[in-house]
Amino acid sequence: MIGLKFNIENKYDIILKKIFENIDLNNYKWHITEDEILTVKGDNLFSNQEYENNDFQKIITKLHYPIFLTLELWPKTSNITEIKDYADFMQEKCELILFITDTSYVEIYSKQEKILEAILRNVKRYDIKQSEIITNNDTKRKKFSAYFD
Repeated sequence: MIGLKFNIENKYDIILKKIFENIDLNNYKWHITEDEILTVKGDNLFSNQEYENNDFQKIITKLHYPIFLTLELWPKTSNITEIKDYADFMQEKCELILFITDTSYVEIYSKQEKILEAILRNVKRYDIKQSEIITNNDTKRKKFSAYFD
């Protein structure tokens, strides 16, 4: 298992909190490369490109409406570099990448199977439909971007 994909409802929710709930990510930082996630006031949920885990966890408790997002999880002490594709992802220290496309389609890739297993439990707990496991044999994503290839 190298990833997961599933569909989320097209509505305001705390979907990022639901996805990452009960996962210890304290030794990591979050990097946002592409985003349009709206708050109920119509503002963008994220005002920065990089967040320490505690700050990120506070922000994602606000109701939000994801339109698109590319979100990366990096060890706190690592330098962030651009990741263009799966080969880049595997060579860099980035541990996880999440894509939300067209408000509903979510793909997550991680080097740590325990994180993917925890996310899968969260997806099932919140009754998120149509979840699928992504393996090396069936990944079709050419670019690591929230926009389809």
